[in-house]
Amino acid sequence: MGTKVGNPRDIQGLLALIVILGAFAIAALAIWIQPTNVTSVLASVLPLAAVVTGYYFGQKSQQNQ
Repeated sequence: MGTKVGNPRDIQGLLALIVILGAFAIAALAIWIQPTNVTSVLASVLPLAAVVTGYYFGQKSQQNQ
């Protein structure tokens, strides 16, 4: 009756991709709206994207061993 969730690793990969694309979209929007304040926006957005990417690839490398 209900929908089944696919492979959790696929879902983690999609979430990581969404966070990374969202970070780039926010950075592009910040550059477009206010080009003088880019560094503060990037300093607050990119660490989150780096943490999510590191977590995803860290788990992926542990699964491959």
